[in-house]
Amino acid sequence: MTSTYAIRLYELLVQWRDFGERTVELDWLREHFELTDRHRNIREFKRWVLTPAVTQINAHSDLWVEWEQHKRGRVIHALTFRFGTKSGAAPNKTSGQSSNAKPKLTRADVERHARPGETWDQAETRLRRVRDAGMAPPP
Repeated sequence: MTSTYAIRLYELLVQWRDFGERTVELDWLREHFELTDRHRNIREFKRWVLTPAVTQINAHSDLWVEWEQHKRGRVIHALTFRFGTKSGAAPNKTSGQSSNAKPKLTRADVERHARPGETWDQAETRLRRVRDAGMAPPP
């Protein structure tokens, strides 16, 4: 890997290897990448930091990684990384579904099962935990 950001991201993913998914605040990630005044624009951050790092990790390491962004209004505030070892195939990368595939959590599911006063992100996180534990969400 030639990118220092790829190496730093790889180190973080290895620390979280047992979880397989991790959501981090964008400011926290910028701090760990030591980007105090550089790449403040999210477009620049994705182009020069995140995309090359993920590409290099997928190409040159024992891990696969995918990411998605989370917004508050029009501002991206957090990123979720899904990752695992390459011996276990990446989700959505194979044509067939495995027998232990988890059902997809849709936006409609989250909205239907959200509790009063709970933000969308909080409801999604809670429902993912319930799904991963093998329990059914409340009616």
